[in-house]
Parts: sequence; structure tokens; C-alpha cells
Amino acid sequence: MQTEIYNELQLLKEFVWLAAGKTEDAKMKADATDIIYQIEHIDNPAIYKTWDISIDIFDTDIQNQISGREGIYWRTWNISFDKDIIEIEAISKVYKKNDNDPFEHVNENHFRYNYYLSLKNENETPEKTGLLKDFIDNAKKYESYITEQLNEVSVDIFIA
Repeated sequence: MQTEIYNELQLLKEFVWLAAGKTEDAKMKADATDIIYQIEHIDNPAIYKTWDISIDIFDTDIQNQISGREGIYWRTWNISFDKDIIEIEAISKVYKKNDNDPFEHVNENHFRYNYYLSLKNENETPEKTGLLKDFIDNAKKYESYITEQLNEVSVDIFIA
């Protein structure tokens, strides 16, 4: 793994600690510690495990189609690692009720981030839509996305 990429990926620890600080669940906190270890040793394929960590905000009235409203129903910041692939995403999903696929719209007016890296090849470079630091900084201010309707916060931390 290139040193520059290894160093960049170390920024992910900040997101893990952010998410872990938002849960009281002992298992998720323990998983966060294991994920930190995975990140610190991401250059060692022998120890790879599957893991996922996210901070989500939902509008459950829209999501469950209770209110009849349209709009943003899900805002997520997510990092997943499976085998040797790391994917990072920040996205806002919008519900449009008179559409063939009403839950599959993306709000392009909010911060959006995508990152994909396969660690199979030592010389692989990530496909990304900006700086990883920007993803971390945006996740840190996730509370600014909470509104009267978009207000159900969920944190998930899992390692297999």
C-alpha cells in the first residue's frame, strides 16, 4: 500500500471515534476499538475483517409513508470494509411520491462524497469525489442536518 494512501486512511479513525461517542452500546464501542485496530493495520491483509460503521439521520414519517410529504428521508455517512475493498459514502436520499422509484433520488444540493479503493493491488489508487478530510469534517457536523422532520439519529458499528 502506498504510504500516502495509508496515511489518508488513518483519518477514518476520527470518524470511528465520532460514531462510537454517539452510542451507549457496549458491543458497538468494543467493535469501534477493533475497527480502529483494523485501520491502523490496513496495510496487513492477514488481519482483515469485514466491518461497517455509519451515522444516519432519518425522517421516519417519510420513510414509512405516514405523512404524505416528499423530501429528504435519509442522510448517511458510511464506511464499509469487505475483504479488501473499502467504500465510503455521504449521501442524502429524497422521496418523490409520484415517481416510478420514489426512494431512489439523491439530493445534489447537500454534501455528497464517494470513495472506493480495492487493496488487492499495491499500486491501486482510490476513486473519490474529493478529500477524505472533507468527508470527516462534514460528518462531524451531522447535527446541523437535523431538522424538525429529519431527526431520528442512528449509529451502527459492526465488525465480523
